[in-house]
Amino acid sequence: PDAPEESIVTTLAVGVPGELWVGTATSGLARLDSRRLRYLPVAASTLPDHPASRQILALSYRDGEGLWVASLAGLERIDELGRRIAIMERRSDVSGSLMISALVPRPAGGVWIGTQQGLFQADSAGRVSRLGPETSMAVEALATAGGGSLWMKSSDAIYRVGVDGRLDRVTTLDSQPVASYTRSTLLADGDA
Repeated sequence: PDAPEESIVTTLAVGVPGELWVGTATSGLARLDSRRLRYLPVAASTLPDHPASRQILALSYRDGEGLWVASLAGLERIDELGRRIAIMERRSDVSGSLMISALVPRPAGGVWIGTQQGLFQADSAGRVSRLGPETSMAVEALATAGGGSLWMKSSDAIYRVGVDGRLDRVTTLDSQPVASYTRSTLLADGDA
C-alpha cells in the first residue's frame, strides 16, 4: 500500500544492500526498496492488531537474523524469509510493562534492548533476560563499538556496559528538562 499522508518517521534501519526499513508513529512498518516505500500490513504482525502495533519505537537489522521490531505492543523479529516471530508482548515479559526505547545488535546474536525499566538482552532464539542489576534506570539510547563494547545513555549519565553486565559510569550529564518529543542517540566512534 502507498504511504499514508500522516506518517511520521520514528526510526530507521539498514537491511540488505538497497533496502531501508522505516518505522512510523502511526502507520507501522515500511520497507524502502528500489525507491518505493511499501508498508507491511499490520495484520501480519504476531502481536495484537491494535494501534500500539503500528507505533514503531526502534528497529535493528542483523544479517542472518533479519529485522528486530519494537512497537508499543512489544518486540518481534522478521526473519530473512519474511516470517514474523513474536519475542515478547509488552505486558507479558519478565519485567512487567516494558517500554522499549532502543535496540542494537549483540555480537553473539540477538539484540540489546533499552527500556524505561533498564537494560535487557534477547538472544537469537528470542530468550529475553535482564542485563546487570535490576534498576529503574531508564535507558534512552544504546550504541555498540568495535569489539562488542556496549554504551548506554540514561537521563543523567553515559555508561559503558562490561561483559559481566556491570555498568561503569563514564560521565555525568546535566539534567535539563527537554520536550517530550526529543529522542537521544549515541554513535560509537571506532573501537571505543
